Amino acid sequence: MVEDLPWRQTITLAEDRIPAEQRAGKLCFVPYEFEHGCEDRALLPDVLSFIDAHERVFLYQEFIWGHDSSYNRASGRTNTDYYSGYLDAVVEHLEAKGLLDRTLVVLTSDHGFRDTALQGETWVYHIPLWFFSTRFDARSDARLFSHLDFGDLLAHELGAPRAPDPDPFVMVVGPTGTGMLAVLTEEQEFMLFKTRGERRFLLRHDPARSLDAAAPPVGYLKLFDEYRASFDTFGATFR
Repeated sequence: MVEDLPWRQTITLAEDRIPAEQRAGKLCFVPYEFEHGCEDRALLPDVLSFIDAHERVFLYQEFIWGHDSSYNRASGRTNTDYYSGYLDAVVEHLEAKGLLDRTLVVLTSDHGFRDTALQGETWVYHIPLWFFSTRFDARSDARLFSHLDFGDLLAHELGAPRAPDPDPFVMVVGPTGTGMLAVLTEEQEFMLFKTRGERRFLLRHDPARSLDAAAPPVGYLKLFDEYRASFDTFGATFR
């Protein structure tokens, strides 16, 4: 849905659209039929040039590196190491251009860790949301929030007086093609479902201490179906 927003310019990582000198020394793979491209650093010169050419910029970049482990195996680098290096290069450029003090950098993710063998681990669903600005003091917030809170959280960091309230529970759809749905609550309850069409399979349920371990968590499935229906309706209206 993000790509459908009225962006003024779109820059892609398709290998045939990146100059040879920018592809030199970079990793380029076709891990999926729909994913043809090179690592994100091949696009970095275009990203920095775009920033330099505009006085005010809202730049959204979807990284490709973490989508497939081919990049990790070929380079020996972790996702954290690679993304840190990329962001360091952006921050260094902004600082050199005198733009860093009036820039907000936001880093987040769409869903849990891609490795399906780890989908039953709760830490997989701890999605990062990282704000960086030279005017911020270092702090962290361990309360439970959803992707749906991102706009309010961003607005608060930009100066809106009221921060959003934490959520009683959060649903996270697993990586593309896995059919996984994870539910986490503020009481540390964890449930993992497998969706196949209209059928739901409960793969794991770690109840909160205050809950009955034998109680079937059917309420969350109903909430998920209602949420998905509302999201589909919104998407149809948006398009």
